[in-house]
Amino acid sequence: MIKKILLLTVCAAMAASMCAFAGEAEAPAADMPNPVQECKSADELVQKGGIPVDAPEGAEDVKYSVIVSAEEGQEMIEQVEFTLDGVRYCYRAMSTDKLDILAPAGDENTPDNEIADILNGDKECIAKDIAGMYFKWENCGTASISERKAVWACNNDKEGMIAWLDVVPGIVYSISMSEKASAEQLIKVAEACFVPAQGEVDADAPAAE
Repeated sequence: MIKKILLLTVCAAMAASMCAFAGEAEAPAADMPNPVQECKSADELVQKGGIPVDAPEGAEDVKYSVIVSAEEGQEMIEQVEFTLDGVRYCYRAMSTDKLDILAPAGDENTPDNEIADILNGDKECIAKDIAGMYFKWENCGTASISERKAVWACNNDKEGMIAWLDVVPGIVYSISMSEKASAEQLIKVAEACFVPAQGEVDADAPAAE
């Protein structure tokens, strides 16, 4: 379901790009919904999405938006885009009922070699779905973001992503970048961005109902 929303986002972006280059060309069909809704501030973002997220200290050119589906009852993704030390990042958050960052393809006991297979394969996984990053990764691994289980993937000095799950409030997060990616940098920026929705919790605790 998340993947469907992200595909709509790509289609809308492509349509806007084609319009910009076409000049007097015909505009996209009116019935093609734009799933991206811009927000003026972090406060407006949390009012729409309900999850407090923001860019880290020192970030520049910060843009806020939500990604929604036209279908009633579908997921909403909060998104913060920003530049930090000359590199562009995308920070996302979304509510989920999953209990592991590799779900539904894996769980907390998934071996490292299978984690790489999940992130590189066709199996659905909330980690790569929330980030919208469907690449063949050279490097994959696990990490901890404020004691929450995370998985990361990157292609040396190119694109990369990290995703983690805050189980108790039921929120999945991701940071992605299109250049200069490394595991160390992804973890560093994730730690700088992440503010727990309800304080410090046990990463292995059951999700709230």
